Amino acid sequence: MGDTEKTTSAAVDAERVKHGSGRSGSISARVRDSFDCGVVRHFFTSYDVITEKWRSSALAGIFKKRLFLRIIARIRRTVAASIERSTILRFVSAQMKRLLSLTLSYYGTALFFFGVYTSIIYLICLMLPAMGADMDSLITGVSLMLVSLPLLLSRKTLAEAISESRIARWLVFSVFGFRREDLASVKRSRGRADVAFIVGMILGFLTFYVDPLVIISGLVAIPALYILFLSPEAGVVVFFTIALLISAEAAVKFIFILAASYFLKLIRGRRTFSLDAADFLVFLFGVLLYFAGKINYAGGNASKGVDMYVVYILFYFIAVNLIKSEAQRERCRHAAAYGAAAVAVLFLARRFAFDFIPDLSHINSNVVKELFSFIEQAAENAAGCVLYLVAALPLFTSSFLRRRGDSKPLRMFLFAAVSVAAVVYTLSRGLWLGAAGGLLLFLFIYNFKYIYGLIAFGCMVPIVMFSLPQKAAGYLAGIFSMSGSRTIGRVIVRRTSLSILKDNWLCGVGRADGLFSKIYSLYTNTPHFSENSQNLYIQIGIELGVAGLIVFFLAMLLLMIKAFTAVRFTRGGIRLNSAASVAGFAAMLIYGMTDYIWADPRVFLIFFMFAAFVSAYNSELPKHDSIHWGMVIGSEREASIDI
Repeated sequence: MGDTEKTTSAAVDAERVKHGSGRSGSISARVRDSFDCGVVRHFFTSYDVITEKWRSSALAGIFKKRLFLRIIARIRRTVAASIERSTILRFVSAQMKRLLSLTLSYYGTALFFFGVYTSIIYLICLMLPAMGADMDSLITGVSLMLVSLPLLLSRKTLAEAISESRIARWLVFSVFGFRREDLASVKRSRGRADVAFIVGMILGFLTFYVDPLVIISGLVAIPALYILFLSPEAGVVVFFTIALLISAEAAVKFIFILAASYFLKLIRGRRTFSLDAADFLVFLFGVLLYFAGKINYAGGNASKGVDMYVVYILFYFIAVNLIKSEAQRERCRHAAAYGAAAVAVLFLARRFAFDFIPDLSHINSNVVKELFSFIEQAAENAAGCVLYLVAALPLFTSSFLRRRGDSKPLRMFLFAAVSVAAVVYTLSRGLWLGAAGGLLLFLFIYNFKYIYGLIAFGCMVPIVMFSLPQKAAGYLAGIFSMSGSRTIGRVIVRRTSLSILKDNWLCGVGRADGLFSKIYSLYTNTPHFSENSQNLYIQIGIELGVAGLIVFFLAMLLLMIKAFTAVRFTRGGIRLNSAASVAGFAAMLIYGMTDYIWADPRVFLIFFMFAAFVSAYNSELPKHDSIHWGMVIGSEREASIDI
């Protein structure tokens, strides 16, 4: 690149030698030097060169045309002006900020009378058999009155309570990223007790028509939506945690809300949008995926899930353009770790603990039934997203290596232990291969000497197998047996899938529900039936043709080059986390060689969530975005309570 690049590279290499990772006498140092001085290093760390070519390309030049930029600027000024002058928006913003200035006793009064009138409505329904009384309403009413008692005795404002509460402070400042100065500047305002009484009474009367839990959920949802529109970055952090535990349809709705929040900020010049070469290829892959669902051998518009997949790709661009600073990346990394730990715990609980849950049919409380139903549904969703654990294992390892002497490594170690237990219990050779490949890549980047420990562990496997009981050793040997019926079936399925790809290599067969099974039945008479090719790359080739396969490979290659470039030109914790993100992403790509991992739409979402995570970790390098408009936000900028 130039003198700057050579100086930066030399400084980073000198830093590695200084810390003992490049001693010339060791085998690991020689292997590392052979990579550093070879074609691999210059090819996989040349994203700046690719970016320069992208900037000078004719395609990127279209978005630099003065006419295009003038049209965009006029649209933005018109829409932004109408938003800024919106009376409704200013009223909502003023009322939401006023809620922070009210004392907790005001909220306690409203909750107390909400509970009182909820209980009164329950007694009225109890005396009218035709109405039907629900015991849950009485439980909710009494609970609201009990919760309101400590609030009635407090004279603190809501802003002061958030600042002094450890949990609320962690949630608002560390997770959502709001500024402490905004809450400190909130002035106390007097709330009228009669207004709080009327609000509680109205909410209590509404329980005659609506379940009180629905009303409470609505009261919680309103500020939650407001927070999303204040800070779409907070929505990205939350989504990294809950995406695996909610349904695919709920994830689509969340992404649409997040997209609306981001667009509102973008059109007002408070966020930026950028598109580089890797992002453009991901966009092109999404376009091919969309048209594959509209034009296919099943007759077009036959696939209901394609639109969902395209929405999931939309989250990639939202995350890439919102995860800008080191603080935001740290929040997303911790959110991914907590999400992976939740998946592991729920997966293990579904396999072991759920068998001991008693029959709830005799319980009259709908709340208890719905609670256990929600937990069971979350566990079922988590069971389909075990791939998330493979991608998160390098993140756990980086956290443990980076924060020695702190309490957080122990927490991450426990998360990693639970995740490893869940991965092992899946008894999936492909999943194990992906996890091992990701960890090997991470350790190779961090310090090649750790490979010796893994080699020693591999040499101990035969000894462990020999020392195990015969029944357990035979079971484990059966998993790795290549002569079993499952392995033979996979070989037959992939051979048949290659035949389908050979006949439809140009444009593919498209995407539709049940389309692969129908085509597969035309190519084989064997009893081995399959709904997919059991290989990610073969399936992409069958559905999108050679063009889709090439675009996908190029997009993944550029993302890996982008990440390796960040690994080369950064140091310390940033470099460690960059290596962990690219290793986790590589683990998913390795697992894709052994199975079609996109059969579950949420796994497709996980894949592009981590793709965005990998892309975001290159932001420490100088930006050369070809398509870029909006006001640039500094790395220390946090969310504001002004919408």
